[in-house]
Amino acid sequence: MMLSVCFSCSKTKTTVQEEAPCVYANDSTIAVVEVRPATVTLIGSYYTLQLNSSDTILNACNLPENFKADKLSVTISGDVKATIHNAWDPCKCYQFVIRSISR
Repeated sequence: MMLSVCFSCSKTKTTVQEEAPCVYANDSTIAVVEVRPATVTLIGSYYTLQLNSSDTILNACNLPENFKADKLSVTISGDVKATIHNAWDPCKCYQFVIRSISR
């Protein structure tokens, strides 16, 4: 984990408005994430969000372009959607719709 000290920081907060609807935006919400620290992680060619307090990986359909940076620390709020997992799927990722994200 990288620590940084700053005396005058400006934070970027984005309330995400879907420009194009997420494929799973209307799926059942199984959990709500409210103001939780996470890390943007590049897996293959996909950017995911990993909650810092668990191994949970969230596949956000609406991650803004300016937040697509590997190992970026963010704070997120949004909805975890019902996801079908296959027995051979090692990822156990959950579909996620971001409502707000900040650095």
